[in-house]
Amino acid sequence: MKQTTLLIDCGMAIALVVSGRLFGSADGHGMMLDPPSRSSMWRYGFNVPPNYNENGLNCGGYGVQFNSINQGRCGECGDEWSLPRPRANDEGGIYGTGIIGQTYAQASWIRLTVELTSNHLGYFEFRLCPKQSADELSTQQCFDQHLLTLIDGSTQFYVSSANELYFPVVQLPADVSCDYCVLQWRYTAGNNWGVCKNGTSGIGCGSQETFVNCADIAIL
Repeated sequence: MKQTTLLIDCGMAIALVVSGRLFGSADGHGMMLDPPSRSSMWRYGFNVPPNYNENGLNCGGYGVQFNSINQGRCGECGDEWSLPRPRANDEGGIYGTGIIGQTYAQASWIRLTVELTSNHLGYFEFRLCPKQSADELSTQQCFDQHLLTLIDGSTQFYVSSANELYFPVVQLPADVSCDYCVLQWRYTAGNNWGVCKNGTSGIGCGSQETFVNCADIAIL
């Protein structure tokens, strides 16, 4: 599969996504824009199929994610977990084209862009899965080996109550370089009522809706 690399300036990305709303919108909650997720690459001139529901990759929805089959699990890139692979946003799926959306330097600090279109509070986490080829399926086990650190030393980026653009800064691993890496954005919402770890109940406790995006990147 032929690979194409296109570097996108953050300011340009924001302008493009704003203009993108003029010709494509859908009910949903959020998406990763820089690097562009697989379902959002069409907004930036990549020759990929458009996903007009790019901000709704919530693992099938809360009721589906926490049913007796999925049991809270998500597909690696936001699809329903129980669907056969490749799912729509997996490698080999309709949106998993293998095209590289951004290239970064090893061990560098990078500023990401995420937009929430329907804010459900909660927090973001970012993980990295290095692969040997564009076609290799990423796994959650691979992602979990590289939970990325934010500039404040934590791994969880808590959001405010606004529907807006967010710009987390994370550090890429010093020991990872790859032609085919996948960056995973995982948004755990915090607006459901549930049982807290201390036995009390409150907003943000217990099972929460989850959104996941994947972006194909290279690290040199």
